[in-house]
Amino acid sequence: EQIMERLQSLINGKSSDVCLEVLKYFLSKLSSSYSVTRHLALKALQEILSQDSQKWLTVGLPSLPTFTSLLTDVIPLIVEACRVETDSSHLVNYLLFISTNISNELLVTIAMQLSPIVCSRFSLLKTLSLDSSLLNIFRRSLDMFIHDKVPIPCDEYETENLKVMCIPLVDKTCEIVIEWKFLNALWLLLSLNTSFNDEHYLINMLLPVDTNLMVRVVAMATRE
Repeated sequence: EQIMERLQSLINGKSSDVCLEVLKYFLSKLSSSYSVTRHLALKALQEILSQDSQKWLTVGLPSLPTFTSLLTDVIPLIVEACRVETDSSHLVNYLLFISTNISNELLVTIAMQLSPIVCSRFSLLKTLSLDSSLLNIFRRSLDMFIHDKVPIPCDEYETENLKVMCIPLVDKTCEIVIEWKFLNALWLLLSLNTSFNDEHYLINMLLPVDTNLMVRVVAMATRE
C-alpha cells in the first residue's frame, strides 16, 4: 500500500520526467509476450491511475497534470501493446485511447506502426465493436500525405515493402511512394465500417481529377 501511494504521488507530481519513467516501466510490460506479465502490469496501472479499474486509460491517465507532455512517449507504448493483447476489451480501450489522443505530429508515424497490426490481427479486429475513430487515423494520414505533403518516413521500413511508380497522366514528375501495408490496413478498415459508403474514396484520393495535385500515395505490392 505504501508503494502504491508513493507511485501515485510520483505520477501526480509536477515533474513530467519522473512521471514518464514510472509509466514507461509499467506500460512497456503491456507488450510482453507473457500474459502474466501483462496482467500484473495492467493491475498496477489500474491501481495507480484510477479507483475505477476500467477507466485507468481513458480517464485516469488523461487526468495527470503532465499528460499532454507525455503523449509522444506514451502512445507508441500503447501501440506496442496492441501487437500482443488478446483480451478484446483491453484492445478496444488501447485503440480508442490512441485514436482519441493522437496529435497531427504523431499521426503519420503511428498510422504506419498500426498498419501491420491491423493487417496481421484483422481476424480479431473484425470481431470487436470498433467505431470509426481508428479508420479516421488512416484517412487523416492519407489526406496529409496527399494534401499537406507530409514526409513519408520510408527510412523506417524495409525496402521490399516500398514501391515507387510514376503516372505521367497525373504529373510528369509525380513520384508515388507508400509502405503497402498502410493502404492494405486502410482498405480492411473501410470494409469494417459500414457507415462509410463512399465506394470511390480510395481511387478519388489516389488518382484525383485535379491534375495540379501531386499524387503521393498508392499501393504497389505484387497482389495489388
